[in-house]
Amino acid sequence: MIRNLFAAGFLCLVAPALLAAEPLIWRGLGPATERAAKACGRIVGGTCAASGDWPWQVALFVNKRKESDFSFACGGSIISRDWVLTAAHCLTQHGESLRPDAVLVLEGSQKKNSGRKIKVEQIIVHDGWNDGTKENDIALLKLAAPARSTPVALATPRDAGYETGSAVVTGWGLLRPLDILRDENGKEVPGKFVDGLSHEVMSVEDARKFVTDELMQVNLPLVTLEACKVAHRNTRDDNGVSPVIDSRVICAGDAKGGKDSCQGDSGGPLVARGGVGWVQIGVVSWGSSCALPGTPGAYTRVAAFEGWIKAKTGIDQSAPSTDTQTALEDNAAFKNPAGLSISFVQGKHLKPGRSVYAAVSARKPGYLALFNLGADGKLTRLFPSAMSRRSPTSELQRVLTPGKTLLVPDPKDPYSGFEFTIDPPAGPGWLVAVLLASPAEEIDFTDERAVIEDRASAMSYLSTIARAINRDIEVSQKGPETTSIAVFDYEILP
Repeated sequence: MIRNLFAAGFLCLVAPALLAAEPLIWRGLGPATERAAKACGRIVGGTCAASGDWPWQVALFVNKRKESDFSFACGGSIISRDWVLTAAHCLTQHGESLRPDAVLVLEGSQKKNSGRKIKVEQIIVHDGWNDGTKENDIALLKLAAPARSTPVALATPRDAGYETGSAVVTGWGLLRPLDILRDENGKEVPGKFVDGLSHEVMSVEDARKFVTDELMQVNLPLVTLEACKVAHRNTRDDNGVSPVIDSRVICAGDAKGGKDSCQGDSGGPLVARGGVGWVQIGVVSWGSSCALPGTPGAYTRVAAFEGWIKAKTGIDQSAPSTDTQTALEDNAAFKNPAGLSISFVQGKHLKPGRSVYAAVSARKPGYLALFNLGADGKLTRLFPSAMSRRSPTSELQRVLTPGKTLLVPDPKDPYSGFEFTIDPPAGPGWLVAVLLASPAEEIDFTDERAVIEDRASAMSYLSTIARAINRDIEVSQKGPETTSIAVFDYEILP
């Protein structure tokens, strides 16, 4: 079963008014705050996403029937300020790609029918997309105007296989599996549905109870390819064609059922925790009904299409991206109430091989952490370092005194950091300073893995830091005039 809501039998659940469509129904949800759970009411197997979570999630509204109104059909994810990743089946009809003017993207809202509208300039459906075997179910949307939301990092073949552990899927799909009622001849019965779990026959009005306008989330166990193949060994479409499950597919689902993605979640992201932050590992594609025991959902494996994404968009997950940096800046994630200032003593234009020192100051006291995002896309934690933590006065060395400039590394103090040398390649870099109200914050600086190897993960990590600091400023009492983040941009010369 393809997991969008624009199949003919489901149109009665989708109001065709522009940006006022009835919400769709989807698989299931994962743990969230008690407040979010109460707001969602009758959620089966999951919860509403908390405000500000999953900022890369977008809603796709389409006009497949050549009418003036758009209806909600699928999800998608922002992967740079110019591009959205989604499923091929969301953007095709009768074997042909939709026109760009037949699709609208909504970003920046937990509500499906609100948010910032962005027109589409170009639609790219994978040439190998096969509606029968469900192979290569992946597509790209080039936006007519830049996105403002934080993009998601994409998994690469160099990442872990992601066939164990868990992942989170998000979307506005159905909250319970529904099938179209058919008579003894296999014909659709207009306005009637069958509950995929209880097998109860229901009307359109009853079915709409399982439609949501709130962004939903569910935590799902990942399933190995071999187990997924066994689970779907008898799965066929209406034409008797079996779906292909190979290295281009990743599977996830609760063996007991009750949690899953469903119609309306198609094209949305399946994300897992990487070394830092969240990484998109899959695109919602298909399943055998929804949330049934022993039948995991199938997702397009993002890492398998790294080369295709790069060829079509120019996005290279192993190199810095001005688009991603700009999107993060435009998101206004960084707050600086303490007047934190950061720079290199040696200036903004630096030659490879040169040793440099960071100069940091602020109007308020706080505990300091420093990071460098180089032109090669690597995020390095400069301070605190393993060496500085060995000092008996390490916490005192992290304290920034108002009105006093701190040098890192300090030539007079061997424990203040380590020698930092500018490395090639040429290009833009960021020096990032974080000022915290106390040494023990939500942000974990104790991980000995001080270098993050790819640009997307680095940007995701910086965004995570900024959002954690924003929460500290807005909802805690731990010194709202202290927690800050500041960025110094520089250039590495050829």
